[in-house]
Amino acid sequence: MPNSCRFLLVIPILALAPALTLAAEATAPAAAPGTLPAKLPDWAPKPKPHVVEDRFRVEVNLLGASPSTKLRVDETPTLPGTEINAEDDLGLEDFKLLPQVELTLLPGERHLIRLSAFAIHRSADKQIERSISFDNEDYRIGERVDSLLNLTMFGLTYGYRFVVHQRGEISATFGIQIADVEANAVVRSRVVRESESGVAPLPLMGA
Repeated sequence: MPNSCRFLLVIPILALAPALTLAAEATAPAAAPGTLPAKLPDWAPKPKPHVVEDRFRVEVNLLGASPSTKLRVDETPTLPGTEINAEDDLGLEDFKLLPQVELTLLPGERHLIRLSAFAIHRSADKQIERSISFDNEDYRIGERVDSLLNLTMFGLTYGYRFVVHQRGEISATFGIQIADVEANAVVRSRVVRESESGVAPLPLMGA
């Protein structure tokens, strides 16, 4: 008799378990069609990337630049030229709006390759207040000098993104910038003209 009582107590519990499961499924809110969980498990296949957002970026920036430029061109290794402050001595602008273009490629989830370019072109004419030796030409006090100074930078950068999130990312980068410089100084009254140009690589590291 005790055995039959114990058996009768177990039966209602086993019969009630499937009913509770069905009730829970019925009361649970149905997921909207086409929606995904907030975070997929590690074993789930990753969604296909959006081409524009996740693989390709283009940025155009307009920066305010306050250049301070010093240059010197020697006539010979033993005869140095005058160190010129381009803003004070030649009257070049000390503030310029600088357009910058960046193209970023994201070939993988963590890697990035960035191409960048910007240029700043300045020119002025000023009556100089001191004598200047520039390469193999001498500019006298009081002469009016037409000057031009152009700087163009091209950059190639590789980066590794340690943290990637919708609100931002943390990455380490290493790149190289190619600087193209053109300088020109003309005295119209004596038909004196001197120009120099050069290209130099500049390594850059950043985060």
